[in-house]
Amino acid sequence: MHTTSPAIAAKKDENPYEGAASHPSTSQHATASGKAAAHKGQAFMQAISAAEDVHLLRFANTLTLGDFHSAEDLVQEAFLRAWRHADRLVSTEGLARPWLFTVVRRLAIDALRARRARPVEVSPSALDTDVVFDPGEHSLTAHVLKQAMAELAPFHREVLVYRYYLDQSVEDTAAALALPIGTVKSRTSHALNALRRALASQGVQSYR
Repeated sequence: MHTTSPAIAAKKDENPYEGAASHPSTSQHATASGKAAAHKGQAFMQAISAAEDVHLLRFANTLTLGDFHSAEDLVQEAFLRAWRHADRLVSTEGLARPWLFTVVRRLAIDALRARRARPVEVSPSALDTDVVFDPGEHSLTAHVLKQAMAELAPFHREVLVYRYYLDQSVEDTAAALALPIGTVKSRTSHALNALRRALASQGVQSYR
């Protein structure tokens, strides 16, 4: 009569799932992945929340010389990059907003440099107010000012945007552009002189 050896019987009685708890289960992996996605989503929502400030789109619109569609493209691209770097953004409090402004600025400068050889199209709706340089002779319309801004070098335009469009202090502008305070001051001075020359070429006489 054939009998099963005790060793084989013991082998058959072993629970095939015994010891499985020592390895991460599929559900545990899913939970970890879900937490990671939630963490990244939190960072992305923080970036979006910071960017909802109208200043970001206004900033992009100014840098693109009133091309609203291009400005929207810049902001959307900044959002995509924020998603890719969401973990980094959430790890440092207050980083999202300045990070997004920096991304938009760099994208705008790259786009302007790429279009140097092409005529600049100026939108008269880019500015929503009239600025009077000489109330006795000239009213500086948004269209004229935008044309003058279009003639400036990108690094001159951006410092004016920070200082006068976004109403940033010299210190805040220096921090945003990663420049020494002295450089911001001198660059602003040169930019204003260049703007005055551009306006003068259009028959607008400014006063200081």
